[in-house]
Amino acid sequence: MKNILTQIKMSFTKFIILMLSYSFLIAHKTEGIRLTKVAEIDLDKQYQLLRKPSTKTIQTEYGDVYDCIDFYRQPAFDHPLLKNHTFYPEMRSTYTSNEDEKRCSDIMANVVLKDGGCPKGTVPIRRVSKEEFYKIHRFTNSYATSGIQPKPGTHYAVIQTNSNPSTVTYSGEGGTFNAYNISLEQSQYSAAEFLIQNDDDRIKAGWMVNPTVNKDNHARIFGYFDAGQSHCFNTLCPGFVAVRKDIYLGIPLTPLSVRGEMPYYFQMRIHQDIVNGNWWLNVCGEDIGFWPKQIFTTMSNTATLVAVGGEAYSPIDRPLPPMGNGYYPVQSMRLSAYCSHIVFVDGNHRIIDHPETARYTDDPHYGIIDAGVTNPFGRLIFFGGTAPAT
Repeated sequence: MKNILTQIKMSFTKFIILMLSYSFLIAHKTEGIRLTKVAEIDLDKQYQLLRKPSTKTIQTEYGDVYDCIDFYRQPAFDHPLLKNHTFYPEMRSTYTSNEDEKRCSDIMANVVLKDGGCPKGTVPIRRVSKEEFYKIHRFTNSYATSGIQPKPGTHYAVIQTNSNPSTVTYSGEGGTFNAYNISLEQSQYSAAEFLIQNDDDRIKAGWMVNPTVNKDNHARIFGYFDAGQSHCFNTLCPGFVAVRKDIYLGIPLTPLSVRGEMPYYFQMRIHQDIVNGNWWLNVCGEDIGFWPKQIFTTMSNTATLVAVGGEAYSPIDRPLPPMGNGYYPVQSMRLSAYCSHIVFVDGNHRIIDHPETARYTDDPHYGIIDAGVTNPFGRLIFFGGTAPAT
């Protein structure tokens, strides 16, 4: 009898535990649904913030639609840390570009909006549908990574600094890319880029083919940042401050290089302003805009790592994506994707003559060649894959 009572008590105890566990699971599931709905509402609010009144609308030959938004009403200033900013439309970097940094072959004439672009005091902001915004938001969340730490399907071929961050920090980098159109599936992307990083804060910029973000297979200038929990492409959310009325992030590059022919190229530089600490993006000697110092934590001062080269992604159940011009690199500027005239700038805003760097690749289908310092192309690298070198 005692054993039966003991069993009944044990059974009753198990029943209570089971019911409590079930109640917890139901409550947890309900809370999960509630949070999902809150996230959806928040995302809709983010989209509504992009819908600013415009003074002019520009449609490009590539089908992009840009609204000319008052400088002070652009998406950047919806960032909670920029509510009391003192920025203005005529802002430019205190860094003075030299003639050597205006290497753009014939590209520069074509990246400027026709007819002067937007009216004075406004900046071009890309118009996207709600469906596009949601799709880009999902992609951006999956894209956010911890620097050069490959997640499944992501591949790199870069040179990166390997100096001790306690003794060497960085305030910029730059160089000259050639650019190609490559054919990608909807779920793939491929880029040639600069990376500048400090812990979880980072900036990437270069050229990218990305059907999800841009709806086509055309090489376009891009900018991207991670700042804490915030991560964003171009001007599609608060962060990047546009200052030009005729040049914008996401603009298609044209003409583009053809393998075996003379390359088309453009110069790009990311640097931290010595006066105010903002991180500027400069293309062909022209300041496009900046990521304000205020939105960063670790990169509000300087960076601890810089890198340059190629990045490509494809879902692991799909073929490997092309990188660069789609061919494994050889030491030829006509046959490979490259970056020339590479410079790294230390935390004291001085160009580093002999930076400590290392090559990094994570898959044998992609390659990186560090040609060192050459004449007249300065520090030179070649990168790409996946077709065999010929």
